[in-house]
Amino acid sequence: MGFVLDITPEGATALREFADSMTGTVSMIEDDTVKLMAVYSSVSEQLGIHEDDFQTMIDLVGHAQEEAAGAISELVPVLNSIADKIDEFVATTPS
Repeated sequence: MGFVLDITPEGATALREFADSMTGTVSMIEDDTVKLMAVYSSVSEQLGIHEDDFQTMIDLVGHAQEEAAGAISELVPVLNSIADKIDEFVATTPS
């Protein structure tokens, strides 16, 4: 699935909306990661010899979530800046 962006005011708006939606997605992923960790904590003693493997997997999920949240947090202002540049370009380019 690709993302085609028109260099128009509508394209700038679409880019801003996409950036806004990413913030909500990060929040949902963070919430679900917390839920996953809570479920793991509630059953960890029942995993027997697999407890360490599951703990490693949960740690990896938590780390991946933190990395993704950080990357997306850095990306959102960049996308908004690009949208601003599109608006500036459209405003200064004769039609």
